[in-house]
Amino acid sequence: MKQISKVIIKDYLIFSIGMFLMIVTLEPYNTREFINRNEYAYLWLGIEAILFFLFFMLSEIITTLGFRLPCDYTMPSEYQIRRLLHILIPCIVLNALFDGEYFSIVNNGWSGWSSIWFDEQGHLTLDRIISDFMKGVFVGMFLLAYMLFVTHLRMQKYVINELQEINSVLENEQNYLNTQPEEISNKIILSGCRNDSLIVNPQDILYVESMRNYLNVVYFDNSELRLKRLRSTLKDLEKMLTPYPYIFRIHRAFLVNIHFITQVSGNAAGYKVELFSTNKILPVSKSYVSMFKEKIKCLGNR
Repeated sequence: MKQISKVIIKDYLIFSIGMFLMIVTLEPYNTREFINRNEYAYLWLGIEAILFFLFFMLSEIITTLGFRLPCDYTMPSEYQIRRLLHILIPCIVLNALFDGEYFSIVNNGWSGWSSIWFDEQGHLTLDRIISDFMKGVFVGMFLLAYMLFVTHLRMQKYVINELQEINSVLENEQNYLNTQPEEISNKIILSGCRNDSLIVNPQDILYVESMRNYLNVVYFDNSELRLKRLRSTLKDLEKMLTPYPYIFRIHRAFLVNIHFITQVSGNAAGYKVELFSTNKILPVSKSYVSMFKEKIKCLGNR
């Protein structure tokens, strides 16, 4: 993901052709007059499309290596927007500063360059510069909308593929556990801040939910689902359950037993897990997504 992929290069080729077609059809720089007057107009426009592509690639390299914002569809929407702005803003500026000069030089030779920014008296003409910049922004807004749309589709596609892999691993894990003899595990004591406590087999804990100063421990007792409220913090209980890696945190308010997860769903905004024998759906917060996926990966590699 950290390198510039073939998909990105293909995108920039499409964007460059798109900008070429927009300039030809929308005529922001009086291109119709340019085409009528110049015998090789389409050749020059084709060269301009190649230069657009080089602008995109330069911005991509600077964004990926300089700003350390590589293409990564696992990252949230905020990251994608920031990355696209780092790419597009330089392209818009270069396009605004370049296009008018390009057509003038092709029509009038290098002597025509000065007529773009300076009037006959040699004074700087900001009106033309501002006009060119606004045209560049106009074209850039279309590109930004299209790039955001494409990025969103790819993020969704990545999440769908990832969820399919995760659920496949969980299904295999359930099949594996069903074929294994039931392990005998000693019960442990989960103690609260007061005299309240719970004697439970860690394998029977379904999930733990933090409720301000209390914890709801949901567990199985002879195949019956029960709830025990303890006055404690999730951090303290997490330390007690450290020897049992199949119980881990997925949210600031939840611990979950991975063996009881039956389904994982969600989208680019985050994941949700469904649990055995309950309608409770637990969120996986962004800060715990990486660890959650690592736990699933360990199951798949077992």
